[in-house]
Amino acid sequence: MVEMFKTGKEPRSHESILHGVAVLEALEKSVASGQWEEVRS
Repeated sequence: MVEMFKTGKEPRSHESILHGVAVLEALEKSVASGQWEEVRS
């Protein structure tokens, strides 16, 4: 994050960040449902 503020460039693409969020959401749904959840990229 410090490097991002120094350079003004984000260290990861938005797509990469959103994929991480999708994985976390799938984990949450999986725990609630007791089933495997698919993660779409």
